[in-house]
Amino acid sequence: ATTCRNVAENLGSSSSLKDLFYALKVNHILKCKVDRGVFQDTASRLKATVNDASTLVDIYYTIGSLVLIKDQAPDVDVLLADADGTFHSIKALSQSDGRWRYSSDNPESSTYAAGLALEALAGVISLASSEIDQSR
Repeated sequence: ATTCRNVAENLGSSSSLKDLFYALKVNHILKCKVDRGVFQDTASRLKATVNDASTLVDIYYTIGSLVLIKDQAPDVDVLLADADGTFHSIKALSQSDGRWRYSSDNPESSTYAAGLALEALAGVISLASSEIDQSR
């Protein structure tokens, strides 16, 4: 009961993207009773920030959270208006050697970042309101 209260508090507040993501993951496991309006507000905030996310980690947490909301509250609108643009933003961080950068201003790359990018890309595809350009 205490954990579910903490989940609801995190979802209802202006928590960081990381906190929202993990609160939704915990909720996915515990199946806490969260009001549909909380999911709607959270999804709305996340959709508003997805285009402003500047790092791979921020994109990963935002897209991952929207996918978790889609699973937990299927009637809440989580579809991305510009899935192609989001897909392109993630793809722009890829490198020819299969590694990915964490942000466009940071040349550091890793295979861990590749895992985050691939999960985020899969999430974008599942949240696309229309079909993603197949050439990507």
